[in-house]
Amino acid sequence: MKNKISVFSLLFFFIYAIHAGWTPIAKLLVILNSVLVLLQTTLQFKEVLHNARK
Repeated sequence: MKNKISVFSLLFFFIYAIHAGWTPIAKLLVILNSVLVLLQTTLQFKEVLHNARK
């Protein structure tokens, strides 16, 4: 469920940035949210691999 929320928030900020004309704040929000989604996905993948080894 967390992944869906993260992807939807990323989509929201991306649409907001396009609508707002890619202001510096909008660019920052999209970049930070993208990094957050990537980090969450990486940590979940690492956890899945760790659990698969057990």
